[in-house]
Amino acid sequence: MEAVGIEEATLVGASTGALFAQRVALSHPPRVSRLVLVGAQRPANEANEVVLGLQEEVRALEDPVPPEFVRAFQEGTIHYPVPREFLDTVVSESSKLPARVWRDYWEGAVLSIDQDYVLPLREIDVPTLMLWGERDPLFPREEQERLAAAIPGATLKVYPETGHAVHWDRPEWVVRDLEEFMKEPRPA
Repeated sequence: MEAVGIEEATLVGASTGALFAQRVALSHPPRVSRLVLVGAQRPANEANEVVLGLQEEVRALEDPVPPEFVRAFQEGTIHYPVPREFLDTVVSESSKLPARVWRDYWEGAVLSIDQDYVLPLREIDVPTLMLWGERDPLFPREEQERLAAAIPGATLKVYPETGHAVHWDRPEWVVRDLEEFMKEPRPA
């Protein structure tokens, strides 16, 4: 941001990227003007059965990573149909990752958050919008509601008939809601 002369920005993070967005908001509060969390996850020690099942699958991966695993993983994040060529591109790009990258990412990003992480979320002092799909197989509504309750003033918007990859399932809705959120005046 410094290199391009930007003092503060709206930070948007989807899925595990929402964890990184939260971390940035906590570690560099003056740089974050607004926060958007899409399909955010809760701390890993509260992992649900679906996440724990994926954990076992990822830990068992060997090279080359089976294309069936990659396709099933990516298809499992959507509920509403996305264009086939888009999904094929996502699967193709994801298939380039060796097994160790899948494992390291899963262990380092998805499973490395502990319960104590929730406490500092109360320190996030910027408008926060959470977008979540009601058909998210990874992170249920209760987790979203607890996360929203931990961040002061966070707003949870639930998209019907939408999966985990809200921005893939409903890009028009996400753009609309981001634009509205960006136009809202910041509280004093």
